[in-house]
Amino acid sequence: MEYTPRNDISTSLTVKMREDNLIYIRTTRTGDNKTSQTYSVHPSITKRFGSRVSVTQKYRLSADYTFYTYDSDANFLIRNFVIDTSLDWSPIDRLKLGGTHEYRAQDEGSYVEDALGVERYGTSSERHNHRLSLSVGYAFFGIIDVEARQVLSTQTKWKIDDGEKDLAWEKFDTTLSGKASADHTLADGTTIKFSFGRTYRDATNILDRQREIWDISVDASKTF
Repeated sequence: MEYTPRNDISTSLTVKMREDNLIYIRTTRTGDNKTSQTYSVHPSITKRFGSRVSVTQKYRLSADYTFYTYDSDANFLIRNFVIDTSLDWSPIDRLKLGGTHEYRAQDEGSYVEDALGVERYGTSSERHNHRLSLSVGYAFFGIIDVEARQVLSTQTKWKIDDGEKDLAWEKFDTTLSGKASADHTLADGTTIKFSFGRTYRDATNILDRQREIWDISVDASKTF
């Protein structure tokens, strides 16, 4: 659903529901039979300040239930809450500046019976993620597009036992990238495309630590 209360404000709302059933025919696997249910709500709002600046916020609230047919003690629930904020600014026609920040909170747990036999939701873990992205782009001569982007993300997870929260791990990931590209057709019908990019990445994960990537491609074609 979309709604525009004013020319400079637009909103939207999406509601989703989904159910999946996993059924094993083999008797040795029937204990893994389960039903997964997902409920989510996605509202968003965009505010424009003239023709050159716009701010958008997107929200997502979801709950993922998993029910085991023959083992109710294994049932679990994952809940997510996400806020995604973005800013786009074009001070002049050829220059574009952008920034986004995403915050995600997640918890996981299950319903267990208390001493009175009442089922209550108990959280077993929590996770908080932050992701910040800044970008600048410029079009030289209306032909060559140049873009630079910096991305930083952090993740923190806690284990929860009897109400006590203990840090499980912390992770970070940072990326700095630059790219120049062009797609131009000459008067004689020759099309030239090229892309030249370089990415530097550092992260907690040893596979991504101090990693540098070059991406170069050139393509030329002519129509006769």
